[in-house]
Amino acid sequence: MKSVVHLATSDKTGGAAIAAWRLHLGMRNLGVDSRVVSRHRTCDSAEVSCVSTPLFEAADLFHHGRVVPAQPPDATLFSLSPVSLPILDHPWIAAADIIHLHWVAHFLTPEDIASLCSAGKTVFWTFHDQWPYTGGCHYVAGSNRSEDDWDGSAQIGQSIHALAKMERQRKKQAFAEAPIHVIAPSHWMAEEAVASGIFTPEQIQISSYGIDTSNFHPSDLLSFCVVQVRVHTHPRPPQS
Repeated sequence: MKSVVHLATSDKTGGAAIAAWRLHLGMRNLGVDSRVVSRHRTCDSAEVSCVSTPLFEAADLFHHGRVVPAQPPDATLFSLSPVSLPILDHPWIAAADIIHLHWVAHFLTPEDIASLCSAGKTVFWTFHDQWPYTGGCHYVAGSNRSEDDWDGSAQIGQSIHALAKMERQRKKQAFAEAPIHVIAPSHWMAEEAVASGIFTPEQIQISSYGIDTSNFHPSDLLSFCVVQVRVHTHPRPPQS
């Protein structure tokens, strides 16, 4: 049985992390040797390992002190990846057959990701937003999809446009020869990744998110209505 390591900025905080965690648990239930390596750890599971360095704290200070103030008030999330991490030094990653990337902003650089491919790992990457192929924005604004849109210029102030252009160029160079297997949770995400010019149709497979079928499963309409009536007629008592 091949071993799988999931890489995510957080183990269980945020929608992307929860989706990754569900996939990890599903693999474990099937007997797969699956583990999680993250930057932020919120659970005490022995299947999770936290990786960080003091430089990450400095990078966060730069981001919140320089990047965030330069963004317009209505901008979406924008992230740079200035600090590289010796990710291959981690024993779980070194021993893994398959690496599955998830939401890795503020965690891995384009060069870190390319190094996993160079080390002979089979690398999958589920795109939870558009950050993997932009200059830093997590959602591309604008409908014309000019190079400035992909760089993220519409999301940031003029003072850091050059940083966004450099970031996108880093991704182009790092991923050009990296055999990354992209998993897009929607046709729209797949089309956007191809339109960005960084990933090709041959790299991308469309696959919906996995869910915990013990909690989410098909139900007949009558049962659904009964549950809704009970919820609304017997509300939960207030928390003390």
